[in-house]
Amino acid sequence: MKGQSIFRVEIGKPCEIALSSSAFLRYYFALLPWNYFHSGTDFYFCRYRRQCLGRILRRSVATLPGVCICPIVAITQDRIVLERLLMSSTNGYTPPNEMPPAPIHQVLVGQNALVTGSSKGLGQAMAIGFARAGADVLVNYSTDLAGAEETVRIIEGIGRRATMFKANVSHEDEVQAMFQHMFDTFGRLDICVPNAAIQLNARVDEMTLHQWQEVINVNLTGMFLCARESIRAFKRQGIDRSISYACGKLIFISSVHDIIPWEGHANYAAAKGGLMLFMKSLAQEVAHLRIRVNSISPGAIRTPMNVEKLTTPEQFQSTLLNLIPSKRIGEPEDVSRLAVWLASDESDYVQGTTVYVDGGMTLYPGFIGAG
Repeated sequence: MKGQSIFRVEIGKPCEIALSSSAFLRYYFALLPWNYFHSGTDFYFCRYRRQCLGRILRRSVATLPGVCICPIVAITQDRIVLERLLMSSTNGYTPPNEMPPAPIHQVLVGQNALVTGSSKGLGQAMAIGFARAGADVLVNYSTDLAGAEETVRIIEGIGRRATMFKANVSHEDEVQAMFQHMFDTFGRLDICVPNAAIQLNARVDEMTLHQWQEVINVNLTGMFLCARESIRAFKRQGIDRSISYACGKLIFISSVHDIIPWEGHANYAAAKGGLMLFMKSLAQEVAHLRIRVNSISPGAIRTPMNVEKLTTPEQFQSTLLNLIPSKRIGEPEDVSRLAVWLASDESDYVQGTTVYVDGGMTLYPGFIGAG
């Protein structure tokens, strides 16, 4: 078929579909009208044959082997811009996507956002979410240039402006240079999301000072450095109510391990626990300036780390779902939707709060049925 040569899809990567003819649509979408498709619609791909299965019901696709899901982020006259295909394990099991569809509304028009670690994972999803909501975005990366370029391409496909900047958030001079690039490119900063984080896992008696210090440097000191530069910028700019009633919005990305202990990850949990009180102290410090400071603490989200070892539905159940009362894995878009809301004036009275996006993981699921 003519349409088959159009697909160049790869698990976990964004892509575009060129719409070269109406025959393409008739073949793949069974005569559905073009206006049936819109941003937020899902496409489904067969992982092995690389064929598009069209838009079908989520609960039907969950039962099909080797199927991956790709949300549309933008549509033009001649192409569809797709977000990454949902992650699948290398052994072929893809946990079903049970997240309900919901559009992101244009609640951030005229605003500019900086998202650290936005070349992949949650950072990428939030950067794209902000763009869908109308914001222009600085995409920060440390090592993954290709991922940052993909994020920029998707944002530009949505119709927003994007710029990239390489910076290690634990280095003060690089963070300051990144913020200067933000001002030089967009003129102001309205939203900052310190998201970049690392893991260097070991039991405490086997952990090196380097493993301890590097995690603290990136996951806690990096948050401080980005927060400090953001607060300085917000105070210089003041409030422009034509953009937002807030002077600025700071959204830290933490983890359920800011309150759940994690054996073998003491450095990571210590950084996240420290971030909780840093966020609250900072919120208390700047609330009178109408600077809003909050955190998001995700649980098990569909990222390579969480799905790469899954081989069967049974393992998915025993490894992850037993820890999640809601009985589904979280999607990066679950987090990005919340980040958009926290960055918008719809959450103007939310201050110094940590929101857990975890399907109930922090509800002590081990006690279910143990009464």
